[in-house]
Amino acid sequence: MQKIISTQTVDKWAADFTDEWNDICRKNISFRKKQITANAIGSIKQEYNRAKKRLILLDYDGTLAALKPRPEDAEPTPELIETLQKLCEDSDNHIVINSGRDHFTLEKWLGNLPVSIAAEHGAFYRENGLWHKNINKPVWSAGLLSILKLFVAKTPRSRLEVKETAIAWHYRESDAWLGTLRAQQLANELVSICIQQKLQIIQGDKVIEIKSPDYNKGSEVSRQLKKEYYDFILAIGDDTTDEDMFKALPKNAATIKVGYVSETARYNLPSQEQVLPLLQTLVNISGESSTNDKVRKGLNSALHFFKELLNLK
Repeated sequence: MQKIISTQTVDKWAADFTDEWNDICRKNISFRKKQITANAIGSIKQEYNRAKKRLILLDYDGTLAALKPRPEDAEPTPELIETLQKLCEDSDNHIVINSGRDHFTLEKWLGNLPVSIAAEHGAFYRENGLWHKNINKPVWSAGLLSILKLFVAKTPRSRLEVKETAIAWHYRESDAWLGTLRAQQLANELVSICIQQKLQIIQGDKVIEIKSPDYNKGSEVSRQLKKEYYDFILAIGDDTTDEDMFKALPKNAATIKVGYVSETARYNLPSQEQVLPLLQTLVNISGESSTNDKVRKGLNSALHFFKELLNLK
C-alpha cells in the first residue's frame, strides 16, 4: 500500500489528468477538421469529373435511407431511385450498395437498378443481375438462441431478425434507456458463447448482430479492388460495420462517415439528410432542379404580371 501511495502522488494524478485532457482536445480538433465543407465537396466533385473509372460504395440504412423504427419501412424514395439511376447512367461509374440488409429485401427494393449489391456484410453479392453466396448458412446453437429470446422477452418492443448468415437483435422501438442497458447486458452475455463458436458480435445503431467473422464490408471492398483499378473511389456509411469498408480502401479514397465522427474516414457528414444532396451534386441533379425552379418562378412572375394588367383594364 505504501509503495502504491508513494507513486500515485497528487503531482502524478494532476499530470495524468492534464495529459488525458490534452489528448481529448487534440482528438476534438482533429475530428472538427473532418467536418465536410463546401470546399471539400468541390474537391471531391473535381476528382469525380476528372476520373475515368469510378467506384462508389454506399451503405443503405442510415446512409441512403433514414433509419426507421421498423426496418421494413425504410423503402427507397423515388428521389433516391432517380439519383442512383442517374449515377448508373455514366458508364465510368461502378455503384455498389454495401449493406448489412438481407439480400431478399435489397433485391426487392433495388433489383431493377443496374447496381452491384453486397448483402449481409458481404456474405452475398449480386453482379450482372445474379446473386452469389460466399458462406454456408450457419446453424445457430440452442444456447445462443435461448439467450437472444430471453432478451427479447425482457425488452418490450425489441425483436429478433434471423437472416441466412446472421442473426440480429433490434431494439430501436424499445425505451431508449432500457434498450441501451439491455444491449450492454446482452453483449456481455454473448461474449463467451460467441468466442466458443467463433462468431463475431457487432454493436450497431440500436442493433446487436451475430455473424461469421469470415466476411464483412471490408472483404467486399477487397473483392471489388482485386477485379479492377479505379482512379476515383467514394465510400459513404454511418455504422460501426462501415469502418471495415473504410479501412480496406486506399488512403486517397473519399471516405465519408455519416453521423458520429470516425477516426478512419477522411470526412464527416453530420446527418443522413445530407447524403442524397451530396450524390446529386456529383451528377448535377441539384443544379438542374435549381435551374428548373428559376424558370418556373420566372414564368409564374410573368403570368402574375399579365393578370395584374388585365385586372387594371
